[in-house]
Amino acid sequence: FQAGAAFVAGFLVWQLLFQAMNVYQQLLIGLNALRYMAFAGAAGLGVAAALSFVMIERAGPGGVSLALIAGAILSGAMMLARLRYQHNMSVPAPLVVRLFLILGTIGLAHALFRPETELQLVGFVARCAFAAVAYFLLLLQLTPSERQLLGKGLKAARALFNETAKRLVRKP
Repeated sequence: FQAGAAFVAGFLVWQLLFQAMNVYQQLLIGLNALRYMAFAGAAGLGVAAALSFVMIERAGPGGVSLALIAGAILSGAMMLARLRYQHNMSVPAPLVVRLFLILGTIGLAHALFRPETELQLVGFVARCAFAAVAYFLLLLQLTPSERQLLGKGLKAARALFNETAKRLVRKP
């Protein structure tokens, strides 16, 4: 697994971009732009597939994530262009800020942590500290209603965990 761990950050970046692009894809479906949405999605996947061959030769297995990122950017740009010019919609600034914060966090974590420290106490503590700081920064940029929603979700999860633990303890 250690050899593949170096490629995880690239696939995380692709997944983040793909999730964001998928939201706009659903919006296009709702706006009845099915043909364009399908074309933009297929174009991005086609570019990713074609680039994979080139990128694997140049960057090894990590080239697949680079090809997927390029495809997601192309699809997303096409979808955003359609939304902008046909429906006068744009990406909200807070979403752009969040996207860059998450991308920066992934990049920083990838740069700071090495797979060989994964099972060492120092590496574990450093990763926990990094996660706590990243979580705190995330909370700082949430709106009050988003914080409240997050609190409700945590409260519900805690209640579910406590109820499940009680049932497990009662069983003989």
